[in-house]
Amino acid sequence: MLLRRAEPPSRSDISDEEQSVVYVPGISTEGNIRSRHKTVNPKADVKLKTSRVTATPVSMESIKGAGDSVDEQSFCRGEIKSASLKDLCLEDKRRIANLIKELARVSEEKEVTEERLKAEQESFEKKIRQLEEQNELIIKEREAMPTALTYASYGSLGICGVLSSVLDFE
Repeated sequence: MLLRRAEPPSRSDISDEEQSVVYVPGISTEGNIRSRHKTVNPKADVKLKTSRVTATPVSMESIKGAGDSVDEQSFCRGEIKSASLKDLCLEDKRRIANLIKELARVSEEKEVTEERLKAEQESFEKKIRQLEEQNELIIKEREAMPTALTYASYGSLGICGVLSSVLDFE
């Protein structure tokens, strides 16, 4: 005897009577019955729906449905009601508080980092000036070496001896 595992019914196995009806506000009930069962590939449905939406232009008047409140209709007309923290739920208030704390922390870190970078830049500029000064001294020493070698080649005569030997040759 062969036993089969029990598998969940597929979409095609579920009859229309077994599917529950979902009400969508602002849409007539004729032809708009939807099932609560998820499709196999929700991304495919989203792409299909968005292509329909982009293909058909919709006016602002058609968006305003019978179920819209007065506030929603005035928002659609461009009359924007000022938002307040009182209108937010506790979770949103906590998120905003956390974002403000994070922003303050990041701003403080930025200031500290900028100060550190400025100090490092000044330090490097000072080192560069010192190296340039050392480089100039080395160049001057190199230029002075051939002259010093000429004097050293005359030995212990010194400057007076060099001058007298130069004068004797004339």
